[in-house]
Amino acid sequence: MLRWIALLLAVASGATPLAAQGFAGALRVRDERVLLIPSSPSLEPSGPFTIECWIKGDNSYAPGRIVRKMAPNGAGYALDFGGPLQRIQGSVVNSASWAPISDVRDNGAYWRIWTHVAFSVTPGVSMDLFVNGAHVRSVPTLQLVEHSGDFVVGGSVLPSGISEEFVGYVDELRFWRVARSEAEIARDRFRRLSSGPGLVSVWHFDGDLLDAYGTNHGIALGAEVDPSDSPVALGFDLSSTSGAWSGGEVLELRGYFPTGTPSVEFDGMAASSVRMLDPQTIEVVVPPGSAGRSAPVRATFGRETRTASTPYDYLPRLSMPNTARPGSQLELRVELPAPGSLLLFTALAPAINVSFPPLGGALRLQPPVVELLAEPAPFTAVELALELPDDPALIGLALLFQGLYLRSGAALSGTFTNHRRLDIGS
Repeated sequence: MLRWIALLLAVASGATPLAAQGFAGALRVRDERVLLIPSSPSLEPSGPFTIECWIKGDNSYAPGRIVRKMAPNGAGYALDFGGPLQRIQGSVVNSASWAPISDVRDNGAYWRIWTHVAFSVTPGVSMDLFVNGAHVRSVPTLQLVEHSGDFVVGGSVLPSGISEEFVGYVDELRFWRVARSEAEIARDRFRRLSSGPGLVSVWHFDGDLLDAYGTNHGIALGAEVDPSDSPVALGFDLSSTSGAWSGGEVLELRGYFPTGTPSVEFDGMAASSVRMLDPQTIEVVVPPGSAGRSAPVRATFGRETRTASTPYDYLPRLSMPNTARPGSQLELRVELPAPGSLLLFTALAPAINVSFPPLGGALRLQPPVVELLAEPAPFTAVELALELPDDPALIGLALLFQGLYLRSGAALSGTFTNHRRLDIGS
């Protein structure tokens, strides 16, 4: 059956490391002090969208607009702290109707406490409300979402002036053109994201009012950026989110740290060197790891532990779906620590575990194997498209995939990638 697998396409592309920096801040909004983001088509979707952020409320003037994207008496959407029932509420408005969704608890439960809220809309299907990563309610919504006005954070800008204020802090505000799931919202709420599928804009408020992903930058109408103690601020960013399985790379942890030099671990393995450069930067040397492993990075200051917003990926790393149907196309990606040579194989399950020193890792594919790719890889990432035949006889088959990376100009220097299993179903 393996001979039916056809290699259709191989595209090599460069990988770009994530880098982020700045002090930990949050947007302070209050009486007649809001943030205005000028109207933009990117914030006016006709399809699904999600708004999410951290808030800490001291008070509100009903309805306590956390976000309002609608002109006076116009159509659009809003996320409120108060609402008519003094509950967190999302809503959409068009020329014919108004559709709200409210929390099941009074907002007093969240006063002066950092709380994560998310509001998603799938036009014609449902609106969903999430609090602290948990799905609270789902209700039907309008078939058509219409738009007007600017995107205002912390209140409403009306002809009579600023009103309907939310009094408190807003942090890590994100706008997506997808309806995010409960699992995605719960997973990412503590992370300082700067990219992601469907992301349109994100405002970190770490020293500025800029959109860290798009071009929807903010204009302060009295709103200020203050130092933040939000849960997102207690994390930190990595100057690079991936590197060679052999370790040894110098990495910077960037955040807002307590005094003193911490211990730093990569998935339980201690960094071989830790040096505090300044209150916002820690320099570490990455310990060795296993190819394909995503390692959580933690810095411990006495009894206080902080976690990186993203894990550190040990390369080479093979990524692909876990399941597929006959006739479907598979997208595979192999990230490499440096240019070299790449071999990619597939075989039937089950897996084995055989080492071949001095190569790193272990062969996990049981012979006979089918070679899918064997060529120099001049870039740091290779993407492949594989097509499965449209044959019902494949249903129930389990295939294993694995790569072998060899360094350029070094005999028998390299490692096996992680292996992945593909289950073919109906």
